[in-house]
Amino acid sequence: MSAVSGGRGWFVPWGWVYRPVSWPGVALVALVVVFCAHSSGPVQ
Repeated sequence: MSAVSGGRGWFVPWGWVYRPVSWPGVALVALVVVFCAHSSGPVQ
């Protein structure tokens, strides 16, 4: 992980949640949001 993020972690504690501090962390959060939004679409 350190080779990708330059020695830092992808997330840091922020209260009760973790916030992304690197581009892989932001990309992972975006992917999860898109997946959840797509999965919770209307059921036919």
